[in-house]
Amino acid sequence: MCPNKNSRPSKRSRKRLRTRSHPSIYTAGEVFSDGTNIDLVRGSDGSGFELHYFDGDKIIVGDAVEAAGKIFFPRKFDRRVELVRLPSPSSPFGTITTLFAEARQLFVRFGFSAEVAFATTIFCCATWFTDILPTAPCLIISGATLEAGLLLDIISCIARRSLLISEFSRGALSVLPVGLQPTLVIAVENLSKASMALFRTSNRRRAYLPVNGELTDISCAKAIHASQIPNAAAIDPDALHIDLLPSVSRLETLDHETRQKIADQFQSRFLDYRCRNILRVRYSDFDVPDLGSSTRMVARALGAAIEGASDLQRELTSLFHGHEESQYENNFTELRYVVVEALLDHLHNDQGARLSVGTITGTVNAILLGRGDATKRKAREIGAELKALGVRKKRRHDGYSFELDDAFSGHVHKLAHGMGVFASREPHPGCAHCREIDDTKTHPGEKEVEKTAE
Repeated sequence: MCPNKNSRPSKRSRKRLRTRSHPSIYTAGEVFSDGTNIDLVRGSDGSGFELHYFDGDKIIVGDAVEAAGKIFFPRKFDRRVELVRLPSPSSPFGTITTLFAEARQLFVRFGFSAEVAFATTIFCCATWFTDILPTAPCLIISGATLEAGLLLDIISCIARRSLLISEFSRGALSVLPVGLQPTLVIAVENLSKASMALFRTSNRRRAYLPVNGELTDISCAKAIHASQIPNAAAIDPDALHIDLLPSVSRLETLDHETRQKIADQFQSRFLDYRCRNILRVRYSDFDVPDLGSSTRMVARALGAAIEGASDLQRELTSLFHGHEESQYENNFTELRYVVVEALLDHLHNDQGARLSVGTITGTVNAILLGRGDATKRKAREIGAELKALGVRKKRRHDGYSFELDDAFSGHVHKLAHGMGVFASREPHPGCAHCREIDDTKTHPGEKEVEKTAE
């Protein structure tokens, strides 16, 4: 059978499956260790759900499928699932380069810049692998509200299992269809501090939240525009950010027919790309080792979703280098970053010395003053930051102090590199820890890949 043709079990086969003695499981999707996988699709008559099973060779679509010695049926959902966009059975995707180019061109056709179109397309592509990536894809949009609304509308047509919502809070998450792991497409005015913390938490794999007396995994992909938060980094500094300028031309609006046409063009093809490339994406060795650790993890996740498309991965690398430059600017006077800079300065110039919190406070205030911030920070405030960073004093007969020994230096250098601190970008001459970090950037070691099924 042609691998791009979908087969459907006969009535007799379906009846046989339902009467088999194998264990029966109701599911919204499965990924097996050999790369075979099951997904949820719209029913052939446009209503209800069916299972889409890729057995490594061909695709089988039906209301029951046999895989891994078990019989699987579509999970039962309430009517809320009707709000989630699900694809029809897959159709041939061609190549990821071609599919990506078509999606990217769609955003350009609606008036968005080439850079915005690239970032948005890479996000949409990555949402099809949210369940196997190391971190959930996240896109934060700032700028013009009308333009953001149109952009979110298009994203909802392409992203996997998209769901449009107008609130992001613990209450909103508690009513989401459990088990679907939808891509949330969010348009809100503002976010509370608690909501922003929840937003960042839901980027992690297996982020469980108590909901109605049960632990629910709230990890999911998200695209958000919060109109009253001008600084996207305030929501999540490590996420992919885009800034929209007001359009100089008339904005189009998407009616139901246009949305469906876009979804029909892309959804089933991205499903085909997903089901045939699960293992390739899961075990991708794409990396950008010269980025800070958290930004590097995001870049790795997005780059894995286009494994094999080296030109697109190079473009993604350039995008994240620009993203990290913006982060350096945002953190230029951020207190915690400046505290680490002050520690680096003492480590490079006063190696082996002993420091008090007061001495470090003086250095912090001098750095801030040189950057236009004349606020005098107090020793108690700096002490709290040092404690939060895991930097500890040692006790001597004459009191407590920070000893700038090799272990202390190693800890601070790792902090600086992981946080993307400005002063850690260039290695200091004669510093062994700087050389070690620089070596990992330019000659990254062979990455071990965990090959056990999630």
